[in-house]
Amino acid sequence: MRLTRILLAALALLSAPGQGAYAQFAKVAPVRTVPAAPAAPLQLRLPLNSAPTGLAVPGLAAPSLTTPSLPTPSVSAKAVAVAAAAAPAQAAAFPLSRVRERDGVRASVGLPSPYPLPQGRERENGKEQATAKATLEKGAASLNVRGIVPAAALDAFFEGAKARAENSNAVAPEGQPSRTARPGLAPAAEPAPAPAPTVAAPQTAEDKPNVKALAGLFTSRTVSIASFILTSIAYPFLAVPVVGWAGFGALMAFGPLAAVATGPLNGLIAQRLSARKAMAINAGIRAALSLVLPVAAGFGFLNFGTLLVASVANGWIMSSVMTVEGAYLKKLAGEKALGTVNGLAWMNYLAIQVVLGLIVGVGSIVDKWDPSAAFYISAAVHALLVLPILWFTMPDLAPPGQRRIPSHVGLLAQAVAFFKSNALPLGAAALGVGAYLAFSTTLPLIAAILYWVTRSKSFKDVWSGAARADSPDEAVLREKVAAAADGPEKARYESELALRAKRLRTAMLYLSLAALFLFPLQYFVLPAAATALAGAAGAAGKGLILGRLLGALFLGNLVSVAARAKLPVLKLFGRSFKGERLVQGAVMALAAGWSLAALAPGSLVVAAAVAAAALGLMALAARLTDTGWVKLMGPGFAAVALPYLVWTAGLFPGFGPAAALTVSLLVAGMVYGPAFVALNTTFQRWVSPDKMGPSIGAQSSFFNGALSLGYGVISLAASFAPLPGLLGWMTLAYGVLGILFWLAPRFLPGLPATMFHKK
Repeated sequence: MRLTRILLAALALLSAPGQGAYAQFAKVAPVRTVPAAPAAPLQLRLPLNSAPTGLAVPGLAAPSLTTPSLPTPSVSAKAVAVAAAAAPAQAAAFPLSRVRERDGVRASVGLPSPYPLPQGRERENGKEQATAKATLEKGAASLNVRGIVPAAALDAFFEGAKARAENSNAVAPEGQPSRTARPGLAPAAEPAPAPAPTVAAPQTAEDKPNVKALAGLFTSRTVSIASFILTSIAYPFLAVPVVGWAGFGALMAFGPLAAVATGPLNGLIAQRLSARKAMAINAGIRAALSLVLPVAAGFGFLNFGTLLVASVANGWIMSSVMTVEGAYLKKLAGEKALGTVNGLAWMNYLAIQVVLGLIVGVGSIVDKWDPSAAFYISAAVHALLVLPILWFTMPDLAPPGQRRIPSHVGLLAQAVAFFKSNALPLGAAALGVGAYLAFSTTLPLIAAILYWVTRSKSFKDVWSGAARADSPDEAVLREKVAAAADGPEKARYESELALRAKRLRTAMLYLSLAALFLFPLQYFVLPAAATALAGAAGAAGKGLILGRLLGALFLGNLVSVAARAKLPVLKLFGRSFKGERLVQGAVMALAAGWSLAALAPGSLVVAAAVAAAALGLMALAARLTDTGWVKLMGPGFAAVALPYLVWTAGLFPGFGPAAALTVSLLVAGMVYGPAFVALNTTFQRWVSPDKMGPSIGAQSSFFNGALSLGYGVISLAASFAPLPGLLGWMTLAYGVLGILFWLAPRFLPGLPATMFHKK
């Protein structure tokens, strides 16, 4: 009880110095008068959860106030020495105490344990106890903490004092610069060094994966991707005879434009509909759109106009599919499994490409049948398989509530408001269409559509960082910025904080640049190369060659992604296996199957050598971090210089252009997959859950804008430098873009610091 009275009286005196507080304190603590002494810090030491905090009040006389019957906390010699050296300066700079001085005598307060209590000051009478109780109640009430008993209120106060004292450390640990202490606060002991900031994903999504939904998603993806591969092989051979290669390039550039313009709309669809409804609607639309081209060809209406309508419509639906999957994948997989599921989804796509392109030779179906047959197959697959699978496996949870447009706002008023708010981008798009009709270039229209996208709120949220989820390392850096003095250290913390604020913007831009690497090569250059090689060889059909070239590209991709996969431990036949080992074994089997089917049919020796080579490449790939793969994007795709030199200069006699192109595609595929997964996971991980759909839509718009830009540039370049000269210009372009990707880890905090894993 005595200690409580002393503490409350001291609290009242320190928080509100004055005559009343001093008189109240005088009733419970002795007052001595001594001759004036040189100023020295007075230490008030209070037990705070076994971590004492010292309140240094410069300007009071020498004795220190120490609570009786409590152990004196230990202070390191270094802390004492530094604090003692700093005391005179603090006393001169911050005279905070109020001391009454009369006749050259300074009054100071103190309760040193060696001194006895003054006689006649008995405190155990009832009057003093009542006064102490009133002081306790008044002090607790002054803390303005509602609903908390006095003892808990005091605990809350001293916990705050402890935090302030720890954050105002005047004695820095050895090897670290000291920080300016707040006036009147000094540490009683050396604090432990603050832990280094770590990059950790915000735990916003549920960590438990939805196994049923993921199984349905992967099953439907498998059959959908198989039909997509078939139509992607058939499409150039259906369109080029009608519009030529220049027209085909324009169609490829126009295709993603609808996706660019409707990316934010796709994000809103994902935000407003459940996973079941959104994915089922997309599957139904894909089934219907797959019938457009074969029906038009059957009725003799296949021309640039119908091809353009089909290209734009398919570009939109593919963007919608990717946006919806991206928006729901984090919810279905859970935060901890997001990277693994992203990797498995990509491996699912790659494995189907390798099996159908390299081993089965699905391109031969296009050679033997009419190309329109591929689109009939796609329509049947999506209507009869994909849609039912999604409907019965996806969750139908209601999405977050959205602001609804008032019912009195009619469609006409909405249309007028839309055109008013988008008059400038609509005018720019109209000028872009005119530029295409006059000059046969899609670049002005692409620029106009991209400008339109930048005006959307979802894009602005991503660009400004408003759509990002706050990360623990940002909170640590903000504390460091607030605590650091002006200078290089504070500037460094502010720079690191700014990089994290721009993390979504940077990841979106790099994902869009990655599209320039792969898709013009995959969907424009390879069909042209397959046509040229088939004409030169006079043997295998162009569909089969194109399928094998695509299979080689994705086999390299699969090798690197499988090498980096981290999957749960599986139990088979009573034994435990790492999941990634089974995947890597499957990749070796695919490589051996490719050898037996195409490279050296029937040769087990060559098949074993190819499987061993795949194992060695996976071992090498496992050593690289995400940073390493992102940096190697440029050198990997610059491997197209090999077929260029073989094709034009006859380098490596006996090594034909087809074989050289296959090797270069293996290398390019190896670097693209892990880099894309790393960038995509970075973007998804740091998007706020309540803005996931619109943010994915904005990112998808930029991605498709880069696709259109790439197709426009490559078709323009092909008109001036057809194959094989086009490969030389592509090598130079990959070198320039490669410099940007080599520097990418500097602007994407959270990626590993080194290119290689430590052994």
